[in-house]
Amino acid sequence: MHTLFQGFVISCGSKILGTINLGISVQSIIQMIFVAFVISYSLKTMAKYQIPPVVRIISLLFYSLHPLIGIYSVTLWKDIWLSTFILLYCSLLIDIFCDSEKFFKSKLKVFLFMLTILFIMLSKGTGIIYIVLSFIPLYFKLQKKYFFKSSIIYLLSFTVIFFIRVFLMPYLGIIKGHVREPMSVPIQQIARVVKEHGEDINDEQKIEINEILPFDRLPDLYSPTLSDNVKSELNEKIFLSNPRKYAKLWIKLGLRYPKTYIESFLCNSYGYWYPEVKYWIVSSDSYIKMINFYKSNDWEIYDKDIERYPSNDLNFRNTTAEFINKYIREVPIISSLFSVAFYFWAELLAFAFLLKNRKNNIGVLFSIVFATFLGCIMSPVHAEMRYAYPAVLMFPLFLSFSLFKAKKL
Repeated sequence: MHTLFQGFVISCGSKILGTINLGISVQSIIQMIFVAFVISYSLKTMAKYQIPPVVRIISLLFYSLHPLIGIYSVTLWKDIWLSTFILLYCSLLIDIFCDSEKFFKSKLKVFLFMLTILFIMLSKGTGIIYIVLSFIPLYFKLQKKYFFKSSIIYLLSFTVIFFIRVFLMPYLGIIKGHVREPMSVPIQQIARVVKEHGEDINDEQKIEINEILPFDRLPDLYSPTLSDNVKSELNEKIFLSNPRKYAKLWIKLGLRYPKTYIESFLCNSYGYWYPEVKYWIVSSDSYIKMINFYKSNDWEIYDKDIERYPSNDLNFRNTTAEFINKYIREVPIISSLFSVAFYFWAELLAFAFLLKNRKNNIGVLFSIVFATFLGCIMSPVHAEMRYAYPAVLMFPLFLSFSLFKAKKL
């Protein structure tokens, strides 16, 4: 969905304004408006259920002044759309739990809720995990009389997704994603075993590893905090011909070298649970910078207006990225707002407080946090902020309804 929508907007904007670069600006403006709308709606939800004004003001300041949110609102990643839809989903879930009767009487809200579920699943391949992990506890929390209505909403959404994936995508010739994408953890574990215990691996296992990964090159390819080097070398055709065989290989190596497997997993995920990790969170890449990168590598460029662009664009984005990544993250306390792990620990503590005091019936929101964390630790990078962005964007909303009692106006 992100590719279709962004391609359509940039294409139309380019034809109207004359260049692809200006077409991209149209997409950025639309994305800014969308993010601002959803954030405003979440603040309105907080006001609706009488979260203290001072908390709402702090939340507004968080959204308004946090440079990460401002920069991400104009960064054209699918993660931004996914995170924004998740914030809208959480706001609507709060409405369902705090005032179910009024919510299900509103056809507009029910329709918006179903669209939001669809858009989350269509924004990114991992979107379905958020929906599945949230709708399971939903059934245990809702009153029985709303089981059927909520079931219909989710059932219709999953039916549409099934139709798109099974029939529409093949019909349109859309190629499925690489099977290696969700396999960062096992591939990294095998690579680390080869690097540390390559001489001890028997000949049969060496041959099996070499069938799907370049055994002799793995020690050089392996990077403890990034799986892309190894992952890109996976022979998917051979792997898919007999996945059970290679799953058994992975299990056997794990049983023999459990410590190495654990170390591999921790090295490739520690940025999501250890607050002091420093890793870039803001990209300095602009369209013109990427165009120049393509030119320097003699890659094909489809932009006919390339010669009209300046050789180097404004340094504002570079300066801002450097200021955030190098300086502002060194300021005590404020630096925690740029730590991926900070949000997960803070939301985990808020969830524990919610369970102890039972102020609101919105524990299901933590399933969204858990889904985000699960996706992060299974990702190819050890501390990628954009993967954790749903937890950042829903931070004020989740904390507010965990710490303060919701009251109907």
